[in-house]
Amino acid sequence: MVSVENESDIYIREVSAIDDYIDNNYLDSLEINPVDSTVFFAVSGIRTKKLREGIGSAPINGDTIILDYTSYKLDSTNIEITSGFQFYYGSNEPQPLIPGFEFGVSMMQTNERSLIMLPSSQAYRESALVIPASIVQDLINDAIIPDYVAKVAPYTTLLFEVTRVD
Repeated sequence: MVSVENESDIYIREVSAIDDYIDNNYLDSLEINPVDSTVFFAVSGIRTKKLREGIGSAPINGDTIILDYTSYKLDSTNIEITSGFQFYYGSNEPQPLIPGFEFGVSMMQTNERSLIMLPSSQAYRESALVIPASIVQDLINDAIIPDYVAKVAPYTTLLFEVTRVD
């Protein structure tokens, strides 16, 4: 055993790492991003940064939302690139979204590009990577568990670069 942390300790460590990422990448600088130097800081630990202005209003319940996004870890390790992801805002259709992702999208306008930074408490938490590696692919193939399980370790801080294209 290397260390023992409770979820509160993990949350504090992850939010601190996100804030360091913001500082180290100058996300709060108008010189780097002339659109807006504001990083939105939610009490839940979610951080969002508008990278490109959009048009129109934020989504309302029932809206069909279409997104292109790339998800990656704080160390820039790519997890997934998705184009044309569609869901109905405010519902669990066609599948539930991770809470922080839906929260970040809730503030986005059409054609806006944003960076959504999530501590694991707002993403996949402990995830299912604790499943024995020898059966993970079979469970994914049988649609018992989602494919992210093979890529996201428990308590992983995630970044999503999202464009709302609807």
